[in-house]
Amino acid sequence: MDREAAEAFVALARSGHYGDAASALLVSQPALTRRIQRLESALGVRLFDRGRHGARLSVAGRELAPLIDSWVDADDRLLRQAGLLEHGVSGTLRLGFGMSSVDIAPQAVARYRHRFPGVAVTLDDMSSTQQLDLVESGQLDAGFVRTAAAAGQPQLRRRQVGRDRLALARAVGARNAAATDLLTDRPVIALEPERGPGLYRQITEWLRAHGLTITVGQRAHDLLTVLALVAADAGIAVVPASSKRTAPRGVRITHLPSPAADWTISLVWRADSGSVTLREFLAAQAEPG
Repeated sequence: MDREAAEAFVALARSGHYGDAASALLVSQPALTRRIQRLESALGVRLFDRGRHGARLSVAGRELAPLIDSWVDADDRLLRQAGLLEHGVSGTLRLGFGMSSVDIAPQAVARYRHRFPGVAVTLDDMSSTQQLDLVESGQLDAGFVRTAAAAGQPQLRRRQVGRDRLALARAVGARNAAATDLLTDRPVIALEPERGPGLYRQITEWLRAHGLTITVGQRAHDLLTVLALVAADAGIAVVPASSKRTAPRGVRITHLPSPAADWTISLVWRADSGSVTLREFLAAQAEPG
């Protein structure tokens, strides 16, 4: 439908006078008349009965008025929403995060939502490998992953946002001893390898570097369960040091030695992403504070 013609119809229907309607639209009366005629021609019906006292809706005009009003309102909403999307203040943002970014990612989202409350943000917990697959396929806009996992992927851009390292988790009442002694003497509670493949590889490499062989007494599907079992003194565990922030009471976490225990965390996204919400999210993370 012709937007100008529809607006002319609404204005004339409300005022009932060509002069008033033309003034409201800031056009001349002949221009208003031409717009009404265009709409009548397009619809194939007469919309107004014209007389000495102005213009009144015809029978067809009265029937069509609610539909034309609704069309103008819908077009207004469409234009407003398009403008919001263009400036990144509406739409969706899909993010992933992992164990080591359990505090970094929510803080980043909160900082972004403070500026853009109209954007719907999803934040899903998954491994770095899963995140990278979904970012590459376009199902995630960005992810917080182990930097090493994103190496050698030129289609992705990345920005380092944090660090983490391996740590030993033990019950507060457990005996004091060197981490290497505890790992060989006590059963180890381990996360399922597929739940955190990057963590599993790093733990394996650290153990190999220190010549250690461990006995896995129990496996769990999530880190909170691992830590809960440690708190109950069912064993010890090697976990990200960042899990100290979410560990239950009764768990003591100490860093494991050597640079092999360290890793960095990066925010990754597709280099060719055209998402305006992602662009504004990245800008929000670059701002101080």
